[in-house]
Amino acid sequence: MKIMWYIMLVIVLSVFALPVMAASSVRTVTRSFSGTTVAPDATVTITITPTNLPSGPFYTYETIPAGFTFVSTTAYGYSNVGNVYTLKQIGSTAFTYTIKAPAETGTYTFVGTFKDIDLGTGPVGGANQIIDGAVRTTPTSTVTRSFSRTTVAPDATVTITITPANLPSGAFYTYENIPAGFTFVSTTAFGSSNVGNTYTLEQSRSTAFTYTIKAPAETGTYIFTGTFKDIDLGAGPVGGANQITVVGVPTPTYGVTKRSDYLSMLNQFFKSIFISTSRFFHKLF
Repeated sequence: MKIMWYIMLVIVLSVFALPVMAASSVRTVTRSFSGTTVAPDATVTITITPTNLPSGPFYTYETIPAGFTFVSTTAYGYSNVGNVYTLKQIGSTAFTYTIKAPAETGTYTFVGTFKDIDLGTGPVGGANQIIDGAVRTTPTSTVTRSFSRTTVAPDATVTITITPANLPSGAFYTYENIPAGFTFVSTTAFGSSNVGNTYTLEQSRSTAFTYTIKAPAETGTYIFTGTFKDIDLGAGPVGGANQITVVGVPTPTYGVTKRSDYLSMLNQFFKSIFISTSRFFHKLF
């Protein structure tokens, strides 16, 4: 009779224990995101975590939404057909892969499946949606102007520096309206051309350059204006300094610009005196 009771007790315990054992050995693979709301063009790291998989390699088949760009993975290896990526991991351990979000905002859904070394399969669970809709943080592109001096004498030269910031890599154009009376002298830009007093200055890459101008003889305050265009056709006004004041009186040169000119003039002066004196004494005696 006691044996029968023992047998019945074992049967009852087995009935309750089996679901618990089965539940504890369920094979799963889950997905989690480093962030579920991201900005356009931002990167996201996705973690794939296996649980209760048999020891050995396993495969995860992830369908990445259209518009996302695969960047890298810590898995043992990967391959893809279109936007379906096969990620192989050696050993039943977690791994990550990184993707870049598209420029278009919206809600994107990820789906996937897995297969373990015993050919057990199932869906990838866990998180499955990313919202691409945060504000883009691209810095504003600017081009600024600065002068070597803002107050100059008539006919003096001024060097103007054009400095780009946050422009895409590549050539850009600056269109400078030089006030009437100023004379364009030279530039360190890749190339230049003009229609009237509007100068197109081309720089072969997004680095600063200078151009030099000569101030007019007339005094006054002169205003500079300009615009720019980058390689992506982004455009805007040239900022920074925009005024030069011409003051004072130009220094007269009287046609003499070098020391040798003064010496030549003195030589001619004394030569003429010597000749005149010689002629005077010749007539006198």
